[in-house]
Amino acid sequence: MARPLILDASALIAGFLPQEGEYLTVPEVLQEVRDEGKRLLLELRVGEGSLRLQEPSEKDLAKVKEVALRSGYTPLLSLTDVKLLALALSVGGTLATDDYDIQNVAQELGIPYTPLAEGGIKRILRWKNICKGCGRFYNSEYTEKRCEICGSELVRVARKGRKL
Repeated sequence: MARPLILDASALIAGFLPQEGEYLTVPEVLQEVRDEGKRLLLELRVGEGSLRLQEPSEKDLAKVKEVALRSGYTPLLSLTDVKLLALALSVGGTLATDDYDIQNVAQELGIPYTPLAEGGIKRILRWKNICKGCGRFYNSEYTEKRCEICGSELVRVARKGRKL
């Protein structure tokens, strides 16, 4: 049996339309589609049942948030992104997305994904914070915007990740 395909806004904005198979998304994704014609078409697909709207489980939402925090992606992911990842976990689905941040977290969680228009990620990135003044490193779980030593602004930098 084929895995359900979880569609993010980039898939729907690019014009991907459900054909045969099981297609799911979260309700917030439809709100991200600004083109009225595409949104109406998607609402038609929801009405006829070829695209299903579903909420993820609370357990899977918590797991995605934990992994995003640990890997430094919390500030880069919207609530919609987190819910899409959690939905993929909840139903054992494959994510259809061109969003590199979603792909990185999906890779960390073992969620299969398929890029649509872009090539997809080449390596997994993790993020850290560094002080612009004294150069002190902070892990991604440190949420303050200023260095606790010198008070300078912190900037986010990507650590080299492993190649895929």
